[in-house]
Amino acid sequence: MKPALVIVDMQPECWGAAKNPVLVDNIIHYINEWQKRNLPIVVVTYYGSGKTHRKILSNLKNKKQVTFVRKYDCGGGHEILSKVNKKKISHFVMTGVFRCQCVIETANELEELANKPTLIVKTLTGCDEKDIYCMCHQIKQTSKKAVDKLLKAA
Repeated sequence: MKPALVIVDMQPECWGAAKNPVLVDNIIHYINEWQKRNLPIVVVTYYGSGKTHRKILSNLKNKKQVTFVRKYDCGGGHEILSKVNKKKISHFVMTGVFRCQCVIETANELEELANKPTLIVKTLTGCDEKDIYCMCHQIKQTSKKAVDKLLKAA
């Protein structure tokens, strides 16, 4: 089993939710877990929206296991798959912002195009749930325990 950690749009210059220190620390925890196991990490940036959070970038130690992807719309599944197709990924674990927009759009594209399961964990994704357009309550989410179990099997 070879799950990939996908970090979506953690660009604090443009997306306020990407500044959340708890979210950043939760993502870094899993970056470290992925790196210990030499599993693939994908960092996705929305073109024209700034750089990925510097704290996240500084924790990416093994650049060989990291794939950087630039996307041009809300989803990024096509762009991700064009770069990681040969890595034999079994699952995609989604992190980043915004849960009910770019994260879910990218997850849906990956499931549809790669026919691989995606996991979305609330504490690894950020959103503004007070926003009247937020649709997070409609997203099927899993627990951190499921991600930990997946890591143990990897």
